[in-house]
Amino acid sequence: MDSETRSALRFASLAGFFYLLVALWSLRALLPDPTALLAISARADATPLSGITIQDQNAVVGTVAFNARTLGEAPSKIWDGAQCFPMDRATTLGEHMLGPSLRSLPIAWMTDNPIAPFNFVLLLDRWLAAMAMYVLAFSLTRNFWASLISGLLFGLHPFRLSDIAHPYAVGNHWTPLALLFAHRLMQRRTWASAVGLTLFVGLQCVEGAYPMLALGAFGAVFGLCLAVQNYARLPALLPKLGAFALAVGLLVWWVLHPYGETSQAWELGRERITLLRPVWTFLPGTNAFPGSTLCLLAACGLVGWARSAFRDTRQFASSHELPYVIATVATFFFVVDRIAIPKLGVEIPPLYSELQKLVPLLGIIRAPAACTFVLYTGLAVLAAYGLKRWLERMGTGTRGWIIALLLSTSLLELFVPSLAARSFGAPLEIVTRPAAPNAADLALYQRVVDGPLLDLPAAEPGSDPWLRTGDYVLASAYHRRRVGGCYTSFNVQIQSDLAQIASQIPDDPRALDQLHAIGFRNLLVRLTSSFLRRSLRARLPEPAIPIGRTKNLALYELRSSDPVSTSLEPLSTPNDEISGELKVPTGGKQELSFPIRNHGSDTYRHPDPILPSPLTIRWLDETGSIVANEELTGLLPLALTAGQSFDRKLQVEVPPSPGTYRAELFARDRTSRIYSRLAVQIDDTGRLQREAGDTSSNPAPVAATDEKSPNRR
Repeated sequence: MDSETRSALRFASLAGFFYLLVALWSLRALLPDPTALLAISARADATPLSGITIQDQNAVVGTVAFNARTLGEAPSKIWDGAQCFPMDRATTLGEHMLGPSLRSLPIAWMTDNPIAPFNFVLLLDRWLAAMAMYVLAFSLTRNFWASLISGLLFGLHPFRLSDIAHPYAVGNHWTPLALLFAHRLMQRRTWASAVGLTLFVGLQCVEGAYPMLALGAFGAVFGLCLAVQNYARLPALLPKLGAFALAVGLLVWWVLHPYGETSQAWELGRERITLLRPVWTFLPGTNAFPGSTLCLLAACGLVGWARSAFRDTRQFASSHELPYVIATVATFFFVVDRIAIPKLGVEIPPLYSELQKLVPLLGIIRAPAACTFVLYTGLAVLAAYGLKRWLERMGTGTRGWIIALLLSTSLLELFVPSLAARSFGAPLEIVTRPAAPNAADLALYQRVVDGPLLDLPAAEPGSDPWLRTGDYVLASAYHRRRVGGCYTSFNVQIQSDLAQIASQIPDDPRALDQLHAIGFRNLLVRLTSSFLRRSLRARLPEPAIPIGRTKNLALYELRSSDPVSTSLEPLSTPNDEISGELKVPTGGKQELSFPIRNHGSDTYRHPDPILPSPLTIRWLDETGSIVANEELTGLLPLALTAGQSFDRKLQVEVPPSPGTYRAELFARDRTSRIYSRLAVQIDDTGRLQREAGDTSSNPAPVAATDEKSPNRR
């Protein structure tokens, strides 16, 4: 090892120690008990949405714990997820969080506590981001102080510090190292550089949807610029670039393919609102403001680069700064909303919306604005160049004062509440809360039997009880069972149907048989409201067997000896049996309820995988002639006991002509299997006359039998 290498390692060690101290200071409120405390930023705590942020964090902690455990025990089940049972590949309803889960492994494998690994990830991510930028900046500038401050401004940026609940959303700490090895591949043309590039691009791709999207936007432009600068070397690099593209392509396919299948099966994201960032949010006093020191140094780097380029155009075309400048500008337009210039009458449409037309899969991304953090990658590199040029023009004494001033102003802007509020809109302090269960609840969790668990109350997505479902996912990290609660980015019909079944508890014991047939073996009742305490004061009826109770929880085991069938034949309606009657207006898309009954003697359970089925609705007039056929998809009932029925609501195109019709719902691949048959009176007035007490005009179907079904909507 030569002296230059030893010197570089000493400098890197000093930088690493410095970043560790700053990262620990930023999380100092967690240090008293990192195994029981969780934190959110003071900014989030001060908003009306703080409750949602807390539930988000609870769900993230539970998911990271499940992933870490699954990676060690059964990696093939990683896509099942901790929540949303009985859905297959439930992870694809939201963020997979594989990146934080991988980094949590050293702690997760040493303890059963799910909070400690999460807090370890928070600390590690800040340190990793700062060190990664330091390494990139040092390799470009060979200046310790410029690299040290650049790493500090990038790794401890407020955009990262303020989002404690979603570490995967701001986890672009591998991006600087990917850019470093892209430079090395072009310069050194070695297989080691190609392997390094593949490794760090791959790690960034499995971090989460937002870091992958951000790297794709920034990296595509950066890579194109780098390729143009080094076009003469490309022929010799083709084997290495091909291997890199193949490896990363396979990894991206492995991550995105399950999402594509889920999106297609459940028709997700088709009417999803895309959140882009208004331009004004980059101004001082907002959370996306780069920071005073970063802006100053990046401006110095940009001016110095422009001056050198003006003097020598050949140096301009080959400069290291050029790809960062172009990629940063391109990414800025990628994340911002439309830009209006009223005085000129000009409006620039959002680039993301235009790209979404070409790549429909982008529609499943809720908030591309979260990719803002990748802008600070380019700004931090420019800042390192700017400070290097600045320091080279100064004497030794002045240089020391400038370095001390920049370090102090950077830290003060982060950690002095009044200065942070002025620059970033709010202080960057964190607020802690105890998140671990008490000893009694924890002991009860250890008594959970094998098999999935359903927490009560189970609620419709979007309802008030649903907003507490993050607690259920966090609890799953302690009792280690998949849960029925679903706290995800997308909602599917399974969640609503499961909530409807659970709402019949404790009034109808058949709901318990349904849950057992679906696969649940535990019920965990959260006695968090007076209603629940009153309704569940007595023990649940069989097949719920009490296991234990605390002040907050009541645990039951579900047992049932009833035979269960996954055959669809019992759902077939006998010939000419009318499942229900209703009256609707003429024409247009309308929501109709189709009662589906279990005509068999066994309990019916939806066959695996639980996905929407291809269905057809056939309209027949009074003569029996077919008027119209409409193909659609719909989820069949999750479970039905013998004789029980369930109303499936579907958006249906109603015939335009008034009269009496029969609407038959049947399996598209087997026309003889008719699940429901309705007698429909179509009103020619175009509307229903709803009179008080007149149930004949109610659009809900009148069941032919079993009018007291617990699943009637």
